[in-house]
Amino acid sequence: MAVTVTVRLDAGPGVPAWCDRHLAARTDEPARVRHLADVLYDEHPDGSAEEVWRRHPGCAVLALRAPGGLVHVRFRGGTLTLRPPAAGSTTEGTTGNGTSTGTGTADPAALAGSLVHALLSAVRARAHDGAHGSTPGDAHDSAHGDAHGSAHSTENGATDR
Repeated sequence: MAVTVTVRLDAGPGVPAWCDRHLAARTDEPARVRHLADVLYDEHPDGSAEEVWRRHPGCAVLALRAPGGLVHVRFRGGTLTLRPPAAGSTTEGTTGNGTSTGTGTADPAALAGSLVHALLSAVRARAHDGAHGSTPGDAHDSAHGDAHGSAHSTENGATDR
């Protein structure tokens, strides 16, 4: 199932939190959904991971579950292997106005892929800010150049496109 994900990264005292909103979709979603996704995830992709990566040039992160509770995460410029704390851990979310979205069982590959996407976006935003003398809340680059319009904002509500 394709979902819009928002990851909030607290930056520390006096620094606004970084929020990254993106679309995460399973590799077996319809093509029209996969081509919009910032994060693709699954256990067994249709074809090789390399082929999935090649067919979705706008995708920033590909996360695949592997035996032993591992998740292999590939992003433009690197790869890593993560072991999420507990496969199928329960998550609870809220909407932007604080309304609960309920609880559910999260796919470990979706969680890992979304976290990596958020971290890449935050690092690129920090590099962009440093290079241009910007302050938090100014325009930021996403993990893949905002090819699909991912939104990023600071805790004070400033959002860029």
